[in-house]
Amino acid sequence: MSLIIIQHLKKEYKNNTPLVDINAEIQKGEVISVIGPHGSGKSTLLRCINRLEMPTSGKIWIEGTNIVRKDVYMPAMRRKVGMMSGNFRLFSHLTVVENLVCAPMELLKIPKQEAYRRGLELLHKVGLLKQAYVYPDELSKGQRHRAMIARTLAMEPEIVLFDDLDQGLDPASSGEVIAVLKRLVSDGLTMLIATHNMQLVSEVSSRVFYMDLGIIYEQGTPEQILKQPLRERTKDFVSHHRTFHVEADCKSFDYPTCITQLEEFGRKWQLSQKQISAMQYLLYEMFVKRLPTAGFLEGKLDVEYVGDNMAQMYFFYSGKEYRPFCEEEHTADTEIGKMLKKVEYGFLDGVNLLICKI
Repeated sequence: MSLIIIQHLKKEYKNNTPLVDINAEIQKGEVISVIGPHGSGKSTLLRCINRLEMPTSGKIWIEGTNIVRKDVYMPAMRRKVGMMSGNFRLFSHLTVVENLVCAPMELLKIPKQEAYRRGLELLHKVGLLKQAYVYPDELSKGQRHRAMIARTLAMEPEIVLFDDLDQGLDPASSGEVIAVLKRLVSDGLTMLIATHNMQLVSEVSSRVFYMDLGIIYEQGTPEQILKQPLRERTKDFVSHHRTFHVEADCKSFDYPTCITQLEEFGRKWQLSQKQISAMQYLLYEMFVKRLPTAGFLEGKLDVEYVGDNMAQMYFFYSGKEYRPFCEEEHTADTEIGKMLKKVEYGFLDGVNLLICKI
């Protein structure tokens, strides 16, 4: 029997209906990543599963109990279904381990010594045992998120719902969180993760729900959804998230805005800071320095995440044939050469194409 069964779930607000007809079955031990455009109902779905939002209609069965019924005692059910959002915070006046033990002691009536023993075990699991007796303000962002995961697990839930888990994290901190989730996968914990982080989707999920138009528009393995989606809206979404596009007037190029957008793109795909800096440097070299000097008035750039923690930059510019980097410049011992894994040139029908693999 499925651990969670969702049947014809609908959630309607006064001016919005984020969930129109959601149907799904989730088995014990599955890790489901829920992706989709902003406003597609990802967070609303998780909040309905935890009954933080009351569905307008439909059924949600958890271990054979329809939790949409008004007579269901939700405090007991929520002990089985833990939830963490990127907006959640630790109690600043308590140490890290105290944050973990207060709820189990108060709600589950676990003896203090046993609660502390379990709390320290969880902190060891998320790599924070040395920080057990410090206060949250002394932790990095990544450490605080890991501590919040441990606090969620302290109630020993059977299912954990993560909403925008790595919100506001830099690539290194987000990598810490992904590493923790991988450990939880090996423990067999059932998880639903609403996220925009495609690296997390790729590395942690057993299945992906793409939500759009108020339904689970397409579902499949991470490999299938991220690389070979079957339906048009899924294809558009994945393509948009894998690429970044710039059209530049070289005389009035908005470099500060574009480097910020490149930073966001790199973080979304968990590229290293070195790779992000390399992309920003090449953007400057091409659109601010080299193309204007060579007499080009405009250019285009497509950046694509190609998998395996690598990206490619495609520079297009029309006119005479022009190769901005000579062979000596992108050899391994030069500044540019240290940034690039590969450089290719092409020229056809008056259009130059420079491809830089990073």
